[in-house]
Amino acid sequence: MWPVSYKRPTDDMVYQAGAKRQKTGSERDKRKRFIDDMYDRLSLDAEDKKRSRAYVDKILGEIISHVRKQEDGKIYGHQIVKAGSYPINAKIGKADEFDTNILLNLEPKCVDRSGHVKYMFMEVGNQGAHASSMSTDLRLVKTDDGESIPDGYAVVGVYKSEIPSKFVHYAETSSRFLQTGSATSSNFLTFPTAHPNFLFGGALRQPNYFYPWSSASYLAAGEPSYLLPRQLTDTVVINKGPQSECIHIIPRDVKQDLHQKIKKARNELDLKDVSIKNTAQGPALTLTISPNRELGISHEISVDVTVSLKCSAKLDFEHFGWPRAKTRKAFDQDVIDAAIEAGIHLVPKKDLFWSISYSRAERALLSSIDREFGCRKRVLKLLKKYVEKCKSGSTSKLPGISSHILKTQILWSCEIHADDNIDYWNYNNRDECLLNTMMELENSLRRREIPEYFNDSLNVLVGKKLVVVDELADYLNNEMRKIKQMI
Repeated sequence: MWPVSYKRPTDDMVYQAGAKRQKTGSERDKRKRFIDDMYDRLSLDAEDKKRSRAYVDKILGEIISHVRKQEDGKIYGHQIVKAGSYPINAKIGKADEFDTNILLNLEPKCVDRSGHVKYMFMEVGNQGAHASSMSTDLRLVKTDDGESIPDGYAVVGVYKSEIPSKFVHYAETSSRFLQTGSATSSNFLTFPTAHPNFLFGGALRQPNYFYPWSSASYLAAGEPSYLLPRQLTDTVVINKGPQSECIHIIPRDVKQDLHQKIKKARNELDLKDVSIKNTAQGPALTLTISPNRELGISHEISVDVTVSLKCSAKLDFEHFGWPRAKTRKAFDQDVIDAAIEAGIHLVPKKDLFWSISYSRAERALLSSIDREFGCRKRVLKLLKKYVEKCKSGSTSKLPGISSHILKTQILWSCEIHADDNIDYWNYNNRDECLLNTMMELENSLRRREIPEYFNDSLNVLVGKKLVVVDELADYLNNEMRKIKQMI
């Protein structure tokens, strides 16, 4: 593979080098020029990217700083980690979407990927709001049957002392009366035997446990009184983990808490150009920033903020059979080591269960794949453009088709061609690489299966509408024919 010591080429370096090679008069030059022209139109405006990134960093820095000063806000890390396509230089179009990651300052004590939990969320009252709304009040209740932990998800336990008290859910289990203690003990309630204020509709109502009026005013009037034992209610912790003092931290609690804290920060900092959606998009909370035109930014910016919990000490890549033998052929060992060092994280995708996320390991691989004059990120960007074009002409708009699907296909394509000539992914072979990857993606869509790269027991196409998957496969097939006909 490529040597460890290298200088990462810029897009300009790659383009200039490729332009020199095009002068060979190859019959593939025409489709290469088509691909290059298409690619050149994908590049972000450098100045707009710089201004947008700087403004997003400024706004997020102010918000997270304020969040951490709020009650229990220190559970959120101060560092804002760039995520998504931007840090791997795979963003296309305008600099109007950014993904960020906020690490939780919590240490997982137990992580369970199988079994079930004996609790569920129930709506409080008849609010009529969707459960994904962060303003919908849901109550955690005990259940007898429980709910199984889905594949690719986990429940996480942390020490009770490390989390905000609001994250601990209690249930009343029984009622009892204290029968011991002196007449002056706080175990007893004191009531007058009769008082005019006890008369309702002409009937004398005796005091009971359901009308716990204070007896102080009656006793002050010198009324005779009697003692009743105080009623007590036993409680249990609903989200108690298997270990002593270990509490399951509920993903929805974390998302809802951060949502409330961000709203408070926005209001108290008077950030009039910032709004936050009430509904969560999977694990992310979405901010919309509308910069003043005087800043030189002429578009709104959408920012997805996702909290994550690092679990490298509890979850290991080897648990999921990665790296594979083909992985070691496709990538240098130092690149694989960087992915392992990035670790496995958990993100709050479902209300009760944390999704096992390999996004940081994926970023580590994709950041290093194009050593010398490689073309894989170029192919990724072009695939994103094809999906964008398909969406724009689609009535369905391809719901559920995300860049994660494309990144996963790119990584699998690296293994598919691991035994090919070392120059397979070279820039000068970019047309063949694009066509082959489009074909491999089409085949994956036709099979309705793209295994999760770091855990091939999962399928990233699960839950996608078949009509949408077929629409994209048909579109890719048609575009491939157009490119091939250029020879």
